[in-house]
Amino acid sequence: VAFLVAPKSSHSDATYGIMGSIPSHGDHPVFTAILAALDVSTRRDYAAVRDDFAAKTEATQRTETYYDNSALDRYCQLVFRVTDNRGWPLEDYAIELIDASESGGSLPSGFFADKHQNEKNPEQFCYYLNYNRLGAVQGGKFGFKVQSAPNTPLVNYGEAIYLTPADVDSILQPNQTTLVDVILNRRLNKSIFQITDNFAEQKIDGKPGADWIEGV
Repeated sequence: VAFLVAPKSSHSDATYGIMGSIPSHGDHPVFTAILAALDVSTRRDYAAVRDDFAAKTEATQRTETYYDNSALDRYCQLVFRVTDNRGWPLEDYAIELIDASESGGSLPSGFFADKHQNEKNPEQFCYYLNYNRLGAVQGGKFGFKVQSAPNTPLVNYGEAIYLTPADVDSILQPNQTTLVDVILNRRLNKSIFQITDNFAEQKIDGKPGADWIEGV
C-alpha cells in the first residue's frame, strides 16, 4: 500500500506534530500527502502516489538524521493473532522472538522498539522492531516461539516454533507490517471427564493423567 515517512514529523507537539504543527499558510509534508491521497480517483493516480511516497520515504531515511545527527533507522511491525485449532482466540500466551539458535540471546542490541497487546482483541499482539538492527542478527535467521498456558492442567496447547528458511528479509521488510496467524493445537487430558457408578461424594483433584486427546 502507499506509505510515507514524513520528514521532521511526530505524533504530537506544536513543532513537529502531524496535526498541531500544520501552518495556516504554506506547505507541510503531512498535509500535502493527505491532499495527494484525497485526490486519487483512478488506479493510475494511486500508483503515482504510491511511487511518489516510496521515493520520498527512501530519500528521507537516507538523508535525514535524528536530533543527535545519527542516521535514521528503518522500522517494521510484526503483528500476531493467536487462536486454537477450533478457531477460538487465546488470550493467555507468550511470544518469544528468537535467532538461529532458537533462543533470543543473540538478537542484536537495540532491535526492539515497542510492543502492545490489543485491548479489544487480546489474541492480537504487535511488536515494533528496528529493521536496521535486525539485519545484523547472527546467522541471518529470525523467528518466534508461541506458547499458551490455560488456567487448568487438564488442557494444554502445542508450542509453535517458526524460524525463517533464509534470512530476516523472508518475513520482514522495512516500513512494512507483517501479519502472522498462529494456530495452537489444543489437547485435552482424559481425566477432564469421567463416568462413574459411585454416587458417593468424591474429590476432584484436577490432576492430569498420562493420556491426552489431540486436537479437540
